[in-house]
Amino acid sequence: MKMKKAICAVLAALMLGVCSGCTQPYYPEYESGYYRYAVKTDEDGSKEAYLIGFTKLGEQQTEMVYPEEIDGIPVWGFGYERKLFFAYDLVGWYNTANVEKFFFPTTPKGRVNGGLALSLNHITTIYWNENFKRGDKFYTQVMSYGYNVYVSEMKQYDDLNKDRHRIANVTYLYNYENSPNGGYYWVDDYNQSVITYIPPKPEREGYVFEGWYKEAECVTAWNFEEDKTGELIKIDYAEQYDSYEGICLYAKWAVG
Repeated sequence: MKMKKAICAVLAALMLGVCSGCTQPYYPEYESGYYRYAVKTDEDGSKEAYLIGFTKLGEQQTEMVYPEEIDGIPVWGFGYERKLFFAYDLVGWYNTANVEKFFFPTTPKGRVNGGLALSLNHITTIYWNENFKRGDKFYTQVMSYGYNVYVSEMKQYDDLNKDRHRIANVTYLYNYENSPNGGYYWVDDYNQSVITYIPPKPEREGYVFEGWYKEAECVTAWNFEEDKTGELIKIDYAEQYDSYEGICLYAKWAVG
């Protein structure tokens, strides 16, 4: 009997050791500005940051911007998978009670779901890069977790999802030759209203940014307190976009 107990104890200890060896520890966690984040350090000393939540200040915001780096560390994505003995634990959760828009000036390198797809429910997400263009127009979309429709024809899909995809109707341009990203600095999406979120100031070496204007010649400044946008532009795959009537705002520069 004692021998059986001893064997069981040894086996239990071995199993505990195996389980401990197969369970990945949590990454160290930090806070900065609007975000809580975890940091993975590789063997070569390089670091990757994973956004895992909002700080109290972040929870109060109505517009959020996906950061390319945080505290000097490249941001990889939203949340991370922690390996367990027989499964994975997804670390990262977002409370988005106040957030209405989430801007993506750059595309995450890693996972976007897990923390994002579960919590950016009915929030407008705004992208601007080559992966989110139709012709020369940029997509915006309203996230709606768990809403999947499988149909055979694109037109059917578009009819059923007509409130989920739009075209950005406010475009900010660098307004000088050979500027980054084909001249596009920022895009946004409003429905006959004033613009409530002013993007961070663009940068240009040797110049000082002096505001956003309605013409490339920078004659009339956009009044963010009074000027209003046009209507939302929803995607209809049967339409042509030659008659697109969005708002373009042009950066004014002075030699620094």
